Amino acid sequence: MIIISLTSYKQRLKYIHKVLRTLFEQTVPADKIILNLSAKDRKYMGWRLRRMLKKGLVEVYYYDVELLPHNKYYHTMMRYRDAVVITVDDDQRYRPDMVEKLLDSYKAHPDCISANRVHRIVRDGAGNALSYAQWESECSSIIEPSSELFATGVGGVLYPPDILKLSEDNLPYIRRCITADDIYLKWLENRLGIKVVWPWSEPPYGSRKLGRAHRQRRALCRINKDQGLNDEYLKLFRL
Repeated sequence: MIIISLTSYKQRLKYIHKVLRTLFEQTVPADKIILNLSAKDRKYMGWRLRRMLKKGLVEVYYYDVELLPHNKYYHTMMRYRDAVVITVDDDQRYRPDMVEKLLDSYKAHPDCISANRVHRIVRDGAGNALSYAQWESECSSIIEPSSELFATGVGGVLYPPDILKLSEDNLPYIRRCITADDIYLKWLENRLGIKVVWPWSEPPYGSRKLGRAHRQRRALCRINKDQGLNDEYLKLFRL
């Protein structure tokens, strides 16, 4: 089974149908598209999303445990351990071949995580990761599986079935890195010896942003990057 999993919140639910439409139009369709939402945000769903739910195009899972961006993957992976899970963001329009590219990569590298957009971690002489801003952004020079590639959720990321071995034991660590799911996931991948692979031979990547008007001003990426929280997490988890 192939599942596309994402999360959202009240400020973006008005526009989530634009993202979902691009997921319906994939050259290789998913078996399920799961939207993970807080029950308190149910009332903010727009009529277009409600119509999609009635048609059975999307399933909504209302979680009890609030994990911010980690809601994108955690609940789905815990419930569907035998499924290939592709995570996506809620502020992107996805290319129609996004899933196809990831699945082709998965077939070639079944023990790796495939990501349509990656950075290369740059390290100092002692092997410590440099500041996030000093990494090679949107790396396209490494086309083989590598532990130095850092998957970013924005382009779509494929996780083979139960590759992360998630359990409730992960929750204390997740909460220590609550706003930066990508960094926590990389730390977990390193612990498990999982490499990341970039499936494209050249840009473009798997997605493009929605208009600025559709993005919340307090997006987590701004907190993580502009306020230096990413670097604090990097020191904490010692990538």
